[in-house]
Amino acid sequence: MWFSKEHGFTEDEREGSVDISEDQYAALLAANAQGYALDVIGGEAVAITPPAPTAESLRPQVSIAIETWRDMEERAGVKFDFQGRQHDGGEKSRLRLQDAVASGIGASGQFFWTDETNDDVPMDSDALNGLYAAMMAARVAQGFNIHIRQRQMKEEIATLDVDALDSYQVGWPDPPEETPDPDQPA
Repeated sequence: MWFSKEHGFTEDEREGSVDISEDQYAALLAANAQGYALDVIGGEAVAITPPAPTAESLRPQVSIAIETWRDMEERAGVKFDFQGRQHDGGEKSRLRLQDAVASGIGASGQFFWTDETNDDVPMDSDALNGLYAAMMAARVAQGFNIHIRQRQMKEEIATLDVDALDSYQVGWPDPPEETPDPDQPA
């Protein structure tokens, strides 16, 4: 069995690797499972305390977390209002509504769309087109807000130190606390 920092454990010798016994293999695996890093020092495979993270090593990890947050937010869809009713603007709803608009089914006078509270709302062609336009406007606005927030977070992490990066909270900022208006009765 061979070990190198670049290739890990291998059955064949590779550049920079060292020969290890089955006992060393078992001991290194156990140490790695307990959080130790593995390295080759002085021609010997050893378990070491991992180096403390640096801002340079954490920044890409936080950036990936921001991108993951963005992707999840974009898949989450959006709720929107049309003619005083709330509707779901998720991807499945968008596809269904797009097909309904394209088919011209609204002209039949027999079509309805189900709102967020599960009420069936009769739809003619004009209402169906309006619903689709409202959905797309809400999706574009939400997508732009997600994009803006993602860019803000990436700008924020660009200059943070290791402690701030380690505790950085990815996502929407907390809303400001409401302060009571002293001129209004409690």
